[in-house]
Amino acid sequence: MEDEEGRRRLSVTSVFMARGVSVLALALVAITCIFIVSLTYPGYRNTLDTFSKSLTADDGQSRTRRTNIFFLKTHKCASSTVQNILMRMGSKHGLTFVLPSTGNYLGNPKPFIPELIGPTLVTPDRKYNIFTHHTRYNGTAMREVMYQDAPFVTIMREPVSLFESLYSYYGMSGFYNMNLTQFLRKPLVEIETLPRYARKIGVNQMSWDLGLDQDLFRSEAAIEHLIHKVEAEFQLVMVAEFMEVSLVLLKDLMGWDQEDITFLTLNARVQGSKVNLTLWERNRLAEVRSRDLSPQLFHEQKNNTGTSEVNSADLLLYEHFNARFRAKVKDFGDDRMRREVSTLLDKNSELYERCIKSVTLPVDPGKAYNNFNSSKEISRLVRYVEPSRHVCSRYVLNDNLGELDYVCNHITLAELTFTEQLRTRQAEKMRVLSKIEGFLAWDPPGAI
Repeated sequence: MEDEEGRRRLSVTSVFMARGVSVLALALVAITCIFIVSLTYPGYRNTLDTFSKSLTADDGQSRTRRTNIFFLKTHKCASSTVQNILMRMGSKHGLTFVLPSTGNYLGNPKPFIPELIGPTLVTPDRKYNIFTHHTRYNGTAMREVMYQDAPFVTIMREPVSLFESLYSYYGMSGFYNMNLTQFLRKPLVEIETLPRYARKIGVNQMSWDLGLDQDLFRSEAAIEHLIHKVEAEFQLVMVAEFMEVSLVLLKDLMGWDQEDITFLTLNARVQGSKVNLTLWERNRLAEVRSRDLSPQLFHEQKNNTGTSEVNSADLLLYEHFNARFRAKVKDFGDDRMRREVSTLLDKNSELYERCIKSVTLPVDPGKAYNNFNSSKEISRLVRYVEPSRHVCSRYVLNDNLGELDYVCNHITLAELTFTEQLRTRQAEKMRVLSKIEGFLAWDPPGAI
């Protein structure tokens, strides 16, 4: 009897030991997966610690640093500069991005829907920290993928300079087979029926990016509705002509530091590529005449000269939010804004001195290989802001930069290159997290 009882106890002990070894092995797998995630995403281990800290602002108020933000990247509104700031912030701290499987567009001409997110990039809870790539606004769908505390931000630009830049940057003279002057000589009814370049680029670009369809560009009610919608759903509308002021307001909204908003201007065209518009051409495009224009004045303007303006919807949009922007600056405080902008300018100058060797005209990428020893050296020293067909200046990084200088190595990085880095890292992170989820959900047979 004693031998039988001993054998029974030994058997039970063996089972428990086997199960213990199994559980221990699975635990080691989980720990290994978490370690891989931390290596795959630098900053992943201390993301929560970093962003749970409080920040004391100039006004003495304590704020919590925010991790989540939706930024509607409007075309040719200096939005690439803002996007780079957000991508640097998110990449450095291991945050998640709303990203497509390829390229840098999530929809457009069709508005955004969650199904446009790359399948390998979907997070476990289907929520994301940062949305900062080109899309077409669909507030309901955006809120579905963003955390509830994410502020909605966008940026606008004076419509005349915007459209001139748009027409030049995208080579629309070739698309329409007419230069900008010839385009503006067309009757307005004909202009409004022209197809959009790549089905998404054309007149009233800001209104289009915000979701207004082309057949509503002349509708008073539709434009008023759009203005009220943006007013209600966006916490900050930045103004491209005042980038430093805009970024200070963004910093205040997000509870960030000055170092978080330092920047170098991206996608800036060289002066010789810009068109000097005549007064008639400026008026034809959408001459800004009043700082205080509002939807209520739409009818009055239309009966005056508004009917001839190609970008009248954008004009109304810009004038309204330019006035709102000025009001936000007043609320922030003039003296405080002067101090903050001055500090930002100093930090940008320091950053330029540290990172940039020179700024040169764009060259043929193929010819650039003759000036360096390797393609790796080119990718490190020469950052093409966009493909060479765009007449944009380029930055050459200083020779003595180390691989660990995160800001310098990312602040001039082209959007497509940076996006591909984010996509690769997020896909790997989601792969490992999915593996961990499978482990945590698994109930081994015979488990106690």
